[in-house]
Amino acid sequence: MKKLLMLAVLLVVLMPVFSIDFVPASGEEVPLESRNEQIYFHNFIHEYNWEGADTWAVRLNIQEFYDTSAEVSFKPDGVDFFYSSLDQFPISLSLRRSNFSQPSESTMISTTFNADDLAYGWNHWSFDIDSLDVEFWVVMEFETNSIDRFIPGSYGSGEHSYYENEGIFVNLNRPSEFLVNLTGELMLEEPVADVWVENFYLPANAEDEMMIFPILELRSASNDTIPVSDIWVSYQRISPFRSFSADSIWVGTIEDNQTVELDFSDPEYTQLGLLNEDDNAEYAMTVNVNSVKDSFSFNNSASIILDELPRGTGKLLVENSVKLGHSLSETMWDLEEAVLPGYDVEVLNYFSDLADSLYSQDANLRSLFYNFSLFPACVANGDRKIHGILTAQIFQDSLQSYLDGLK
Repeated sequence: MKKLLMLAVLLVVLMPVFSIDFVPASGEEVPLESRNEQIYFHNFIHEYNWEGADTWAVRLNIQEFYDTSAEVSFKPDGVDFFYSSLDQFPISLSLRRSNFSQPSESTMISTTFNADDLAYGWNHWSFDIDSLDVEFWVVMEFETNSIDRFIPGSYGSGEHSYYENEGIFVNLNRPSEFLVNLTGELMLEEPVADVWVENFYLPANAEDEMMIFPILELRSASNDTIPVSDIWVSYQRISPFRSFSADSIWVGTIEDNQTVELDFSDPEYTQLGLLNEDDNAEYAMTVNVNSVKDSFSFNNSASIILDELPRGTGKLLVENSVKLGHSLSETMWDLEEAVLPGYDVEVLNYFSDLADSLYSQDANLRSLFYNFSLFPACVANGDRKIHGILTAQIFQDSLQSYLDGLK
């Protein structure tokens, strides 16, 4: 009897207090127009709905985000947070300083969003505090469940997202980061120079031309009147099957707070024209500053993804990342069958699981190209991704709305 009692006590002690889990989300991209500087560690794709705890947090380190050795600090003025619950429930937020790798018990500022204040998608909390620091915590008090109350996340390292367990904030320890941004002003404590890619785009009606010439906008900034010179721009074409670099070009000098536009239809840059092939491809520009140290490297690149077949096939394309004999994959096929007959569409299925009898390396490369992180997943015409199946209705509505927008 004593042995049984001791075993029961041991099982209770070893039983975890929380069971953190997630429900796959839609996989939709959720871009957000910037307000001043933003600090975040997610990828702006709603891929996960987390549940299992009542208090959650994101640790935001300024120097880690900007990847710089320069002396910097941050003056926060707001928080952007993505709200993914199907119905509105109150959520409380607080901004806190860091205290021995934990959020401080005392709050710098706090607020509660009532149900009527919330909308599905991005919500903004604006505040005015006179405080500078290098690391902040955003703490969210929100009781979650596996049905309709979640903390949304994207794919990521998981090093910056936490949940509270018996008064201690525990690292999520999963490859996901919560969709939370800290907005404010970056404060520079020494003269620094910075060059970034402000815009990289294709001109209007470019798809009608055999050669496409992109337009690149570079901007210079510093907290002193330091001209930035000897700027090199490298050009790269990337696809699922090969990667190579074309020639770099020399831009010259950009004065502080100046924007320079490069139109590659100029004969000087004709080697940077993009051949309008019937293929998906990604094109990237990277800025390199030689004579003056560029303090922030994170903003030195941009890319263009030609994710539609440029001259068209006459059909819409639906690509699926699936597993043979996988119940959710079969469910997705059934849901697609209810939607796709209303469209002129071609369906491609990629069996990218190495253990699958239909596995192929090309299918795996294509899934990697789209950054599919779970089964099943689909993408409409190379543009809108749906990761997993939250509910049958949400999946079908998402797929139908994506295809309607591509007609």
